[in-house]
Amino acid sequence: MKRTFIGLKIEPNAVLLQLLSDLKKSLNGEQLRWIDPQNLHLTLRFLGNTEDSQLIAINNALDDLTPQFNNFTLEIEGLGIFGKRSLPKILWAGVKIPQNVYSLVENIEEILVNAGFVGETKPYSPHLTLCRIKSLSDASNLVNLVDDYNKTHFVTQDMNQIILYESVLKNFGAEYVPLRIFDLNKA
Repeated sequence: MKRTFIGLKIEPNAVLLQLLSDLKKSLNGEQLRWIDPQNLHLTLRFLGNTEDSQLIAINNALDDLTPQFNNFTLEIEGLGIFGKRSLPKILWAGVKIPQNVYSLVENIEEILVNAGFVGETKPYSPHLTLCRIKSLSDASNLVNLVDDYNKTHFVTQDMNQIILYESVLKNFGAEYVPLRIFDLNKA
């Protein structure tokens, strides 16, 4: 059994790397677990524990599905938090995707339900997790940073594939191993 998710690999550009560096400096001393820039990804759907038989069904279905969707461009801009402003849990960057990608996510959801996964109850909210927050001595510093970067554009990136990843938990955090890459139709 593998712990898996379906996502898009984000290649960090100089602007995004500078943002991470600036945020780390501004939040130095806080108890945060930063995502390694090489692990940055946009999750389309987290699966969790996945049986080998489910992986076969998912691979076959994604082989049929992905050529029906064209490659696309996404925009990463702005910062936000999950959790209360006084007790944030995750710092994220916003992701704008074209409307047809929401259709792709819906189709993936249908594939996963057919493969025996419980259906997702929350609407899809595209975001790029930057760090997980263990504790903050002063949450207002983070909130001010989020407000300062609210409308800042960081990355425009072309996406031409989706990836089925295994998330391998290690002492230093998760390692994301591509199990299979599915090409989108080149429009």
